Amino acid sequence: MEAEHAAIDQVIEAIDEVLAASEDEDEDGLDRLGDLTDSLVTGLTGHLRHEEDQALPLIQAAVTQEQWNRFGRIHAQRIGPAVPRILPWLLDGASDQTVAAMLAQLTEPARQAYQHQWRPAYAALDRWHQQKERSSPAASVRFEEAPVGPPLLPSSDTRAGVASGTCLDARPGTDHPCTT
Repeated sequence: MEAEHAAIDQVIEAIDEVLAASEDEDEDGLDRLGDLTDSLVTGLTGHLRHEEDQALPLIQAAVTQEQWNRFGRIHAQRIGPAVPRILPWLLDGASDQTVAAMLAQLTEPARQAYQHQWRPAYAALDRWHQQKERSSPAASVRFEEAPVGPPLLPSSDTRAGVASGTCLDARPGTDHPCTT
């Protein structure tokens, strides 16, 4: 897997170089960018499949529930301040059922912040620099100004928070109330 990570990193670096050098939108640069993007998609798809097929079962067999919970708490704390930016991105394109399951784990103030602040700010982003005219009220919300927001979990929950988008008690490949 380390070799896969290294190969993916090389493709990303090459994409960065092409983007930095192709200010003039020359055709050779665009062709190379297309080839590199195809390579990234192919490599990343294969790598993620490899991780899901081999790494996650290994983790499930080797990591205790207590260790898994600790991992979740630590990463939830690290991600926490960026949740207003990360959660809308993670849920972009997700089914209504998945979105509802994710939001059900959050506090009511966090759900409200997602619905009325975080998601509209994410939707207003001009991610591809298309400079489209937007008539949506969300267009006036600057994503960079999205507030950190309310606590994610009810105060009665002793876990650090569900910032990663998964239940902290659920282990990969197991049946758990949060994942079913």
